[in-house]
Amino acid sequence: MRLMADNTTETYLRSINIAYDADSTGGIQHFHPTAKSVELINSLIGPTREHAVFVVAPYGSGKSLAAAFALHLVENRESSLEALTQILVRLAKVSPELAAASRQRVQNRSTKGLVLTIQGQVKSIPEAIQQAAIAGLNRLGLVRQAKVLAALECGSTAQITAFLNEAANHFQAVKIDQVLIIWDEFGRHLEDLIATGRVSELHDLQVLAEYCARTHVPPFSLAVLMHQGLLRYATRLSQTARSEWTKIEGRFRTLQYVDTSKQIYSLIGEIVSHRQAKDTTPNNLAQIARAVKAEGLFHDFKDEELAQLLSLAYPLEPLTLHLLPRISARVAQNERTLFSFLHECDITSPVTPADLYDYFGPQMHADVSVGGTNKQWLQTESAITKCSTHPESVKVLKTACLLGLGLSGERAHATLGLLKLAAAGYAKVDQGAGIIRDLISKNLLLHRKHTDSISVWHGTDYDLRGRLEEDKARRGADFDLLAFLRSQAAAPNWKPSRYNAQAEIRRYFKGCYVTPRQLQSDALTQMQDGEKIFDGRIAYVVAEDNEGLNLARSYAKAQSHEQLVLAIAPDPLPIREAALEVQCLIDMQHDIALLSQDPIVPVELEQMLDDARTHLQRLLDRATRPDDAGPVWWHRGKPVRGINTPAELREELSTIMASIFDKTPVLRNELVNRQSVSRPIINARKKLMMGILDQIGQDNLGFLESEDHTPQASMYRTLLVNTGLYVRPATSGGKWRFAVPARLQDPGLRAVWSDLEEFFTAPNDGKTFDEAIALLKKPPYGVRSGIIPILLCAAFKAFPAATVLLKCGQYMSDLVSSDFEDICAYTIRFPACSAQTGQ
Repeated sequence: MRLMADNTTETYLRSINIAYDADSTGGIQHFHPTAKSVELINSLIGPTREHAVFVVAPYGSGKSLAAAFALHLVENRESSLEALTQILVRLAKVSPELAAASRQRVQNRSTKGLVLTIQGQVKSIPEAIQQAAIAGLNRLGLVRQAKVLAALECGSTAQITAFLNEAANHFQAVKIDQVLIIWDEFGRHLEDLIATGRVSELHDLQVLAEYCARTHVPPFSLAVLMHQGLLRYATRLSQTARSEWTKIEGRFRTLQYVDTSKQIYSLIGEIVSHRQAKDTTPNNLAQIARAVKAEGLFHDFKDEELAQLLSLAYPLEPLTLHLLPRISARVAQNERTLFSFLHECDITSPVTPADLYDYFGPQMHADVSVGGTNKQWLQTESAITKCSTHPESVKVLKTACLLGLGLSGERAHATLGLLKLAAAGYAKVDQGAGIIRDLISKNLLLHRKHTDSISVWHGTDYDLRGRLEEDKARRGADFDLLAFLRSQAAAPNWKPSRYNAQAEIRRYFKGCYVTPRQLQSDALTQMQDGEKIFDGRIAYVVAEDNEGLNLARSYAKAQSHEQLVLAIAPDPLPIREAALEVQCLIDMQHDIALLSQDPIVPVELEQMLDDARTHLQRLLDRATRPDDAGPVWWHRGKPVRGINTPAELREELSTIMASIFDKTPVLRNELVNRQSVSRPIINARKKLMMGILDQIGQDNLGFLESEDHTPQASMYRTLLVNTGLYVRPATSGGKWRFAVPARLQDPGLRAVWSDLEEFFTAPNDGKTFDEAIALLKKPPYGVRSGIIPILLCAAFKAFPAATVLLKCGQYMSDLVSSDFEDICAYTIRFPACSAQTGQ
């Protein structure tokens, strides 16, 4: 906020939304230009304006407010006249040249420009450009031209240039003299691209920047506002993706909107003086001011002005005042900014640079991007552990760390004299000299005498990223991507939830990764991997170029297997590069020689591996997860529309499963109705089968009367009695027997029972049990392996026409004792006979 002479307050840096506040001047009326905001405005609309600029500034710095002022100045609408006139008076005090040029524009009421405003994350850059152009024309009252642009196509990267060319013709026709594109809160868009694995879409921004650089009638400019540099958002991307973003960054000039002007320091002094509970200040401020200026700080101030500023800012120490806007600009995020520090710090005692370190430390720790502050923070924390019992030494190390931070990612040049000045605070300059000498002697501070630079000493600097690139180049040719994915990032399986609930069964689609060329393999249509049998397969296609993508789509159109679903991402994904980076980092973690280079190496490797894994998972999510930006799902030669959520995918898989296994018998016993059965359940199943063989016709199969709560009793009730398979008719003396197929209510069980009747009774020269088992397992039945022995045993007793030749004593004994697998190859022959149910 800005403090007024009468000790009242007014909003100084009000939160503003450029897109929403474009129609009104309420958001800019309180704008007080500073030297830094003048630089920003000049870069947007001045005589030396940039074609494409990244504006990087922390939260609360006023960059959006300055950009909003530029918007109203460019569009020069009648409704903005009063607010612009007031601001130009303030601007003249900071930049008379810019104020004069701006006043000339405002006074010429026929001069009009157009501003296209984009805010935060957008789904499509081409569509956002079109909507921003329409909104801007409507603000200017050019409704007819807005309708013309609304009718144009602008939905893809290829259409951006064509749309802007057509739009430029209309702008020129209505005498628009310049076009400014402002994208505020661009960091949110970057975060969304990274979170959804769509990092390649940043190419659209490059196309836009190149168009602005080539177009001169009317001239186009692009300003992208964000809180961090572009590559600092790319922390969790692979090295390849970061390289691509670096190329895009080269199309822009980066303006670090870090306000270290006289105005911002004066503002800090006013805020602190307003909080001061007492008027006492040191009496050596003039001497300290001269010492500070001798070190090259506060060069915009005269000695008397600086002494007055130090008095206002007391108890902030001189170096604290110098560092505050710089550190805030470097690492501040949302709740921790320059202004929040000023309002939260304790001003009952001197506020040192070490207090800044403590306040912004969490942000420094989290700043793991290229050129971030995480490494300096780790080095400092490592040094602090070696002198943690000496508070004054800790303060010096923290101060040295902050003095060594540049504004963008480079190291600042901190001299020994500057560190002494910082350590002294308001005391004599040589107050901390002894502590500094002691830290240098302990190798915790390094003083390079030839360049007079001092920094926290942390041991050997090892180029981990360089080593990573070497390992990737060495291993790249032999890297087995699919083997890596199977071991480190298994493909997701999916369950058809609705179908499973209705059919009382647990079916699933097995996921696997495939390359486009592997789609032609017959193994893909086999619903079995080793001993594991599954009901369907989802093949996630890993295509890293357009050729592979086209091949995958061609195969998808041709495949017709009903149990196979293909997932094909809409764009090529650099999964191989990301996976190779993860594998190399894992190998580096096991390299003892590398780990011994520096105690910080394991920590940094862990961070790098975590980032690489996160990036890989985002790419895999784009290939596997149902989402607006996710894969296209193919089944039987056609893309399936409307799958944008996991629930929608599960519903579609339920529909597919219901069509494949439409005669699955409903058997409500999850203990045994599965492919793999536990050993206790196998034993219980044997007891049930022995009861079927020996006690057929008796209530509860005889032996079950005293075992009502056992697993075998549960199987008897759920699989035989409740299904109507084992009944006691009113006739035949009430004797229990197996039902004929026609009497069963469940159509699936009726079909299964009918096929088993045919198997055991139809004349045949020779058949094996594995034929019956295969029949039950495959569509349309899909009976689980745990159920099949019970059904075979029951059918054997239900249809006894073949018992003469079956030698039931041997075969059924084997069926019970060997869990039925060993009898699959037994050959049985049936003469012509008729089926008879019952015993």
